[in-house]
Amino acid sequence: MNGKVNYFTSYIQRIKDTKKIASEKNIGKWIIPVFESALVVAYLSWELTFGVWVAAISLMGIVLLTIFDKVIIFFIYIHAYINKIIFQMIGKLDMYFWKKTGRDTVITNFIWKVQGKYMSKSKRQKKTLNVIFVISIVSYYGWLVMT
Repeated sequence: MNGKVNYFTSYIQRIKDTKKIASEKNIGKWIIPVFESALVVAYLSWELTFGVWVAAISLMGIVLLTIFDKVIIFFIYIHAYINKIIFQMIGKLDMYFWKKTGRDTVITNFIWKVQGKYMSKSKRQKKTLNVIFVISIVSYYGWLVMT
């Protein structure tokens, strides 16, 4: 019995360790790779066990308990890579605009301005904007899946 408890304790610790990795890789929202990992695990379980509902639940549980922390780490690395590419692109665009117009950090200043406007909103307005954003993303991907 003690071995099972140790496994779950170490499993929870491995999931918590992914948060540290995300912090090291400058991923601001750790929950995004976790959510993506859960979606991928659920989708893979669904595809692998289509039509076998009981086995699907069992397989998802097995996959969740064995490789979920690895899938989270995979998405953390993907986000870190994407962040690196985005920051490089912003730097290149800023340099391009500086060469063309002589204005310094055009893109960066625009991003700061938009972020400042968002941060100045009330908590309720932020939640409303987030809900609208999530609904639009879900609608878009739902439309892609349905067509």
